[in-house]
Amino acid sequence: MGRGFELLVTRQNVIFLRTSLLMNQANTRLLLCVGTLCASFSKLELFLPMYCAHLVTEDGNIGAIVTSEVSFRNLLAMYRSLIYYKTDDTELRNEADKLIKKLGECESIRNETLHCNLMVDGSHPHSERLFRHKVTAKLRKGLENKIEEYSFKKIEENIQVIEKTFQSLLDYQGKLRERKIAPFHKIGLKVETPWRKT
Repeated sequence: MGRGFELLVTRQNVIFLRTSLLMNQANTRLLLCVGTLCASFSKLELFLPMYCAHLVTEDGNIGAIVTSEVSFRNLLAMYRSLIYYKTDDTELRNEADKLIKKLGECESIRNETLHCNLMVDGSHPHSERLFRHKVTAKLRKGLENKIEEYSFKKIEENIQVIEKTFQSLLDYQGKLRERKIAPFHKIGLKVETPWRKT
């Protein structure tokens, strides 16, 4: 009887360990997907203020000062306003509006992915299914505790949307540079290394 009990415990431990390994693989994939999405979006967060700075002044440091504390949403408004101020070219303005709309969608994608709990469906070892859990308490709606289905595929598609938008931003800024609307300039950076003793 004692031996049977040990076997039962061992079997349960094996099942538990197997499930744990599968969950770890899925969690690793989830972390990789979310990390890739964040890294993709961070390129937009790096380049958009720099491109706003190019439209403001030829002094890169002044441009950096102006844009450094501005939220992404406000940078979109700034970028559009500066383009409309600098050119009356209808084609460029229309393209800017489409680009800014895409950039706003990218911010929504990032927020949708990060401002929630994403959980792996552990019911199947090769499950593509995730769950997105979000709790909000808005003035008009009150408490909302929402769980919805999500997927690795959706995150991967969202990464592609962000990457494509980033390429569109680079291409558009190239057009502005060619037409001398947004000249390229260097930003002088002072790099401090706090780990070195001076």
